[in-house]
Amino acid sequence: MKASLRAILWNDWPALAFWLGIPIMWAIYFAFPMLNGSKPLSGSYAVFLPVVSTALLVGLLAWRVLRVRALFERGVEVPGEIRGVLITRDRGRLEYTYHWGEETLVAWSPVHKTKRVLGFSFRQPVRVLVDASNPKKSVVRELFA
Repeated sequence: MKASLRAILWNDWPALAFWLGIPIMWAIYFAFPMLNGSKPLSGSYAVFLPVVSTALLVGLLAWRVLRVRALFERGVEVPGEIRGVLITRDRGRLEYTYHWGEETLVAWSPVHKTKRVLGFSFRQPVRVLVDASNPKKSVVRELFA
């Protein structure tokens, strides 16, 4: 099963922030001169900030999506358990534990407040995808499937 791009963008808080940052940056670029009452910005310097910001945000977004997808493709599935869902306003942390060999590892994921995230409950069993080369890298499969 592949990770859903929609689920990554909607449930992973950093991915959502990077994704929304792109149109917000361009809205600021076009709206600021109108709000300020000045003429529109022109020249290469004027577009430098939104172009560089867009490139940076696209790169960060690609990194988040590819990281989750890589764990879905190459990760080892192990049993885990939800330890808590901590939400503040519209974002929070999904805390979970999982077993890797003899160790019990504790991890968390930054999440956006969605119906799927709020559906997790304390001590709920979940499937965790773990990077075999670095067992501290993991994601909860149900969050992105």
